[in-house]
Amino acid sequence: ITQEGADVTPETLTVAAVSNFSANGGTQTSAVTSNVNWTVSENSNWVSITPTSGSDNGTISITAAENTNTTTRTATITVSGGDITTSL
Repeated sequence: ITQEGADVTPETLTVAAVSNFSANGGTQTSAVTSNVNWTVSENSNWVSITPTSGSDNGTISITAAENTNTTTRTATITVSGGDITTSL
C-alpha cells in the first residue's frame, strides 16, 4: 500500500530592495512577501528595524542614524523565515 503525502506549499520569502541612505539618515520601508513566519536582524549600531519579526506579508521600517563622519557606512539587514534567508 502506498499513501501520498499531503500537498505542501513551497515556502516563499522575498524582501523589496531599499535605496542608499543620505548622510542625513532617515527611514525607508521595505515590503516582505512571505507565507512563513520571519525574523529580521541587522549588523550595525546605526540602523534600527521595526518590527523585528512577523508572519506572512508585511512591511519593515529601516531607520538609519545621521552619519556625521566622512566615511561611508555599510550595514547588512537579514530576513529569515523557514528555510529561506535573504539580505539587503
